[in-house]
Amino acid sequence: ASLSNTPSHLRSYVKFGDHVHYSLPKSDFDGNISSLRRLRVLFLNDKCYESLPEFVGELIHLRYLKVCVHAHYLPEGVTKLRYLQTLDLHGSPNLGELPREFHRLTSLKHLRLAANSQWADDTSLIDMPPRFGELTSLQSLDTFVVGEN
Repeated sequence: ASLSNTPSHLRSYVKFGDHVHYSLPKSDFDGNISSLRRLRVLFLNDKCYESLPEFVGELIHLRYLKVCVHAHYLPEGVTKLRYLQTLDLHGSPNLGELPREFHRLTSLKHLRLAANSQWADDTSLIDMPPRFGELTSLQSLDTFVVGEN
């Protein structure tokens, strides 16, 4: 299902399916991003996407984001989601770093980073971003990496 022809008042978008590798087509979002300004839940549990587009940061009312990505990093645009309460990146096998400005997610309560649900420390994350401790609303965190820096 594509996001074309979605109503502008859409608050939640949920996709389930076979969890396979998939490249997220920009066309799924680009033409419709302005009509999704009220989106609060984006739950993509159907595929592991190549990357998360930078313009996800334009979904400023987003409270819940669930997505699996093959990319090594998340786009800086994610840090614009100041109302985001849950970020679930479970199953992202190559995620090595979070954005430097990650501390700007001041509403974040739940962060799921493990690549495998059986092993909480199963992650390719290299280090936590600077100022991570400023996330004072954080209530649950399945993985914390102490890097060399």
